[in-house]
Amino acid sequence: FVSCCSCSCSNFTMSAAIERENDMNSRDDKGLRLYDDKDKKCNTEAQERAKYFQLLSKVKAIIAPGLATVAYYAFRYLIPGQAEAFDSKLEIIQNYNLGWIFASWYVVFVVRGYVGLNANGARAPARVDRPDQHVYKIMAKTGDLADAPYVMMDNCGEAGRFNRAQRAASNMDESIALFVSGLILVGAVLGPVAFALAVLNGYGRVTFAHLYKEDKSKRGAGFYPSVVSEQLLGGFILLLAIKGIFGFSTF
Repeated sequence: FVSCCSCSCSNFTMSAAIERENDMNSRDDKGLRLYDDKDKKCNTEAQERAKYFQLLSKVKAIIAPGLATVAYYAFRYLIPGQAEAFDSKLEIIQNYNLGWIFASWYVVFVVRGYVGLNANGARAPARVDRPDQHVYKIMAKTGDLADAPYVMMDNCGEAGRFNRAQRAASNMDESIALFVSGLILVGAVLGPVAFALAVLNGYGRVTFAHLYKEDKSKRGAGFYPSVVSEQLLGGFILLLAIKGIFGFSTF
């Protein structure tokens, strides 16, 4: 048993050392990510913002509302009794001028998306890789510490696993208030739709947390279901806002 334990610990130590070496080889002397190409250039903030703006514009203005509309009519006509239930609630929303609540939520949703875009735009030229969210510097005017490397998040070994797991939790925290409030709004009108979105998001978040802890490059398999659920939620709320303000039989 002692021999097996020692062998296992030795293998883990060797693996951690290789992981550390690979991580350091991808950084410069200040601890920042190396440039992406041999010309030592990276995308400018304007280029990154344009990339994310184009992506988010398509998702928020076309893809999510379109999919939400299709899903709305699928739930409406494929689940018995839902058409009458949806219409009775939409009539209340219109009669009491409640569509503006949904529209207000959607405005906050779009603003939150822009704030994320703004941060992601600044990330590439700063050469700060994930899971780092900040760069810390020792504020010394003179001496050896004046040009010391930046203080970055440890991304290797057990400490790295913890940091990535913690980042996955923080990532969920950043959107949970908006997501839950949106679920309440959608659930009050569309019932099972909100439940389906909650299940999809839960699957995505749990998968994201486990994979991010293991390796940041694998986190996409959980991140995308989470994003899909959140963007679809926004699409449903935009649909309900339009129906509530302009009439639930608009389309």
